[in-house]
Amino acid sequence: TRRVSHLGMRTRQMLQSAAAGSATPGKVKVIFVTQKGDRVPVVAPVGMSLMEAARDVGKLDIEAACDGTCACSTCHVYLSKEHFEKLKEASEDELDMLDLAPKPMPTSRLACQVTLSADLEGMEVTLPAEQSNQLS
Repeated sequence: TRRVSHLGMRTRQMLQSAAAGSATPGKVKVIFVTQKGDRVPVVAPVGMSLMEAARDVGKLDIEAACDGTCACSTCHVYLSKEHFEKLKEASEDELDMLDLAPKPMPTSRLACQVTLSADLEGMEVTLPAEQSNQLS
C-alpha cells in the first residue's frame, strides 16, 4: 500500500477537499453572478481552472478566447475579497492582461489563472458586464 505522502497531487487535493467538508468530495462549489445578476451555483472538480468551471461545467457566457493561456483578458472576473486573499499573487503576465481588461477592480483575476481548491469552497465570482478581446 502507498502512504498518503506518495499520492499524486490531484488525489491529495481531493482528500483535502473531502476533509474540508466541501459540497462533494473532490469538488468545489462556486457561485457565479452573471452579467444579468443571476446567481448560478457550479460544482467543479478540485484542480480545474475557474475559467473551465464557468465555461465547461456551468455553461456560462465567458469567452476565454485564448483557451486559458493567459494571452487575453476575456475570462476576467471579480472575486469576493475573502477568497481573493486566499490566492497566490497574480503573475506579471496576468497583471499585464488585466491592465487590458475593461474596468478592472482590486479583486480582478483572470479565471484561467485560478485553480480550484478546497479553500475556495463557496467563492462568489462576478462576471463583468464588458469584456475586451485582444486576440480578434
